[in-house]
Amino acid sequence: MPDIFVAGHLCLDITPQMPLVPPQALTQAGKLFEVGTIRYTTGGMVANSGLVFHRLGESVGLVASLGDDITGDIILALLRQTAPHLVDTIRRVAGGNTSYSVVLSPAGQDRSFLHFTGTNETFSAADVDVGALAGGKIFHLGYPPLLPMLVAQDGAELLRLFQQVKAAGLLTSMDMVYPDLNSPAGGADWHSILRQVLPYVDVFVPSIDEIMLLLHREQYRAWGQDALAHVTLEYLRGFADELLAMGAGIVGFKLGHLGLYIRTTADLNRLNALAPLGISPHEWCNREHYAPAFAVEVVNTTGAGDACYAGLLTALLHGADPVTAVRMANGVAAYSIQAPDSNSGVPHWGGVEQSVTEGWALRPEELIG
Repeated sequence: MPDIFVAGHLCLDITPQMPLVPPQALTQAGKLFEVGTIRYTTGGMVANSGLVFHRLGESVGLVASLGDDITGDIILALLRQTAPHLVDTIRRVAGGNTSYSVVLSPAGQDRSFLHFTGTNETFSAADVDVGALAGGKIFHLGYPPLLPMLVAQDGAELLRLFQQVKAAGLLTSMDMVYPDLNSPAGGADWHSILRQVLPYVDVFVPSIDEIMLLLHREQYRAWGQDALAHVTLEYLRGFADELLAMGAGIVGFKLGHLGLYIRTTADLNRLNALAPLGISPHEWCNREHYAPAFAVEVVNTTGAGDACYAGLLTALLHGADPVTAVRMANGVAAYSIQAPDSNSGVPHWGGVEQSVTEGWALRPEELIG
């Protein structure tokens, strides 16, 4: 029986190597630009976080939907290369088309994505066998903005899913992602959705820019995509209080190269979900902690936020206090970004502990007050 169930968005990432392609080439019609080899990797939070949990040594079940097409076959083959049992709880939809992303990374420019939703389009509460979760400890859902059925009707399916999982007795967690602003999810009332759902979500730690886009859109537009150059501890503290007021127990923000920030509720009863993990709710009650990222050589940042979140939840499984949990989450992220994918560089949990406790250097950037 897995301790952790990772559910939601799963896709195939198709990444052509583009070291000699200038950014303007993406808007020039009628020309040929030479590229390098193509890489096929699993993508989406289910794979990104799920494989990190596995490499850390945790027992994990992946809950997602794939089509019965070649794209789905490739995803299953890639997962089986890591561990055959990881595909056991993945459902295949007869006649369905599997989700994929084409990752475009021209020289000197951040990557962009061409994304096909595929069978993620119909992922709903019915895709999660709540009875099969019995005995598990943590349920982590990823990328609801890319799971249209969960977001439709003001998040009715998302609410139903978390109500069912909480009733099954698991600690619940949810991560977010950028939506297409022209999609129904991009235009959804996320204030309303989160006010309904977060009372059933124990841990909610999205990336700061993603949650700003959903809840503080005017501020996001004012700062552009360079939000990390503007955020302060004071801003994060106020934003965290807003999310706690919506009903979550532990909230925070992944801050990329700036590290990780968390804040917890002052309502002791709201943290009772920590008790089955062997954690005293008192230890996490009304706490705040920020830690800068570790200084390592960056090879690739794809999936780093998902790896960081997996590190945070694994720390909870190991009974960590808030300070230790944040440092360990940053440690897992640091290992993730030193490899060409999101998970292959991540060692067993003990290896992360050793690196963190032996005094990895910190990046020089820090949040200001």
